[in-house]
Amino acid sequence: MGNSCIPEKKGSIFCIILSIWGVIMLVILGILFSTGHQGNIGDIGDKKPKSLARDLYIAAGIYLVFLIGCSFRYKQVTKRERYKELVVNNEEFDEFAIN
Repeated sequence: MGNSCIPEKKGSIFCIILSIWGVIMLVILGILFSTGHQGNIGDIGDKKPKSLARDLYIAAGIYLVFLIGCSFRYKQVTKRERYKELVVNNEEFDEFAIN
């Protein structure tokens, strides 16, 4: 797109890694809360562990949506880079073509 602080490909990879970690962590915490093995989380207030588990699963779902979006963006950027390489390589060959 233009000059930016973070290249698109590296930003997409970072987003994918962060989303994978978020999904895994939130699902594990959701399982622990739904089975009653939340450990030393501390005071959870007035909420019941089952409702907290549901909230954690919803948050994991949101992270999953971000994971899918970042994956599509990574695929798009990679495809665009490959296309640019093909165009550049074809232009080089066209210069040496015999008419």
